[in-house]
Parts: sequence; structure tokens; C-alpha cells
Amino acid sequence: MNATKDPPAMLSQLALEKKAPICEQAMSLFVAIYGAEAGNCALKFMSLGGIFIGGSIAAKNIPLMKRPEFLEGFFDKGRMRPLLESIPVKIVLNDDAGLLGAARYACLQKAFGSAQWA
Repeated sequence: MNATKDPPAMLSQLALEKKAPICEQAMSLFVAIYGAEAGNCALKFMSLGGIFIGGSIAAKNIPLMKRPEFLEGFFDKGRMRPLLESIPVKIVLNDDAGLLGAARYACLQKAFGSAQWA
């Protein structure tokens, strides 16, 4: 793994292909922690309309994100579990979503000159 250009990508690839048990364990733990933190954010911001996970890590590891570890980490919040089970979780696949949002904000600022339209 030292010779590879992108060690994290190789780790997730080996986990997906089930070629290295240590990589599978590492990704399983990573996905569980990712889910737990996504659940914390959902509660912190009361994201009743849904959680939208952006960025390349989730998008490049969709099969791993679909495993039970992610959702169990997301839901495992004691008495708040029923609330979290009602919140949809989506993975944003458009790599330009952040850029599109920034462009929209800039256009509205230019057109209306106020942050109230953001």
C-alpha cells in the first residue's frame, strides 16, 4: 500500500473487494463513526427534511455506506432513535453541488443585494 498514489482509495477498494480483512474492519469502523456523526448533526440541526451527505468519500463508497453499520450508527441515539428513523439520508452524487450552491448565492447577492434570499 506504500507504493500507491492514493492509500485511502486503495483501502476502500480492498474493503469493497473483500481482499484484506483489516481493510474491511477499518472501513466498517469508519462507516459506523460516519453514521454516528451524521446522526449527531441531524439532531443538532433538527434536520427533519433530511440529511444530505456531500463530498467524495461517501459518493465513492456507496456500497459501504449502504451496509448496516452506517444506519445503526446514525440511529443509535437512545430515546431519539424514532426521530432519526424518520429522517431521510441521501448521498449527493453531483461533484459540483457546492460550486452550484455558491454560484446561486452569488447570483442572488448580485441581483438583490441582500442575504435574505439565500
